[in-house]
Amino acid sequence: MTRSYDLIVIGAGMAGVSAANKCASQGWNVAIVDALPYGGTIRGHQDNATLTPTPAATVTDVVDTTKGTVHMVLGGGGTSVPSNQLFFQPPKCRVITAVGAPDPTTGKRPPVYVTEPTPWSAVRDTAHSYGFAAFAVDPGTRRGGTTTMKVTYYDVTGTEGALTAFETFTLRRIRQD
Repeated sequence: MTRSYDLIVIGAGMAGVSAANKCASQGWNVAIVDALPYGGTIRGHQDNATLTPTPAATVTDVVDTTKGTVHMVLGGGGTSVPSNQLFFQPPKCRVITAVGAPDPTTGKRPPVYVTEPTPWSAVRDTAHSYGFAAFAVDPGTRRGGTTTMKVTYYDVTGTEGALTAFETFTLRRIRQD
């Protein structure tokens, strides 16, 4: 059997799947090729059902983004009932890994959780639910130089929108030009 494709995407990671989906939504005939199941490669991962990637580093003041993807979760959830007061001590998280059998009364399927340590959970603000991050970007001045992003997370601390700086960190990466 011979097949013809408009696009063949090598790698089923986030970027590959996004590109494939966008092209397929425009009517392209798309194939995705990856050595692993859908979702791409996880180089090192937690030894449980979540396969959460093992962090390359947990330093919190300067983050070298050449070590891998940086995930930032900012804020306490922005809920009227502060969920950030429910943080686990020491830091850990619950990850949904499956769904259970349907409840005979409601028909709803409950989540199945795995709890794992979160060494990546660097700084957590249990006192304030609302805030935002401000980014100051310095693209660098020369080819091959360093691009930096200074991130300051501000708590919204009052009813009138008063701001208090809670955490500052810097993302750093060598330019690719």
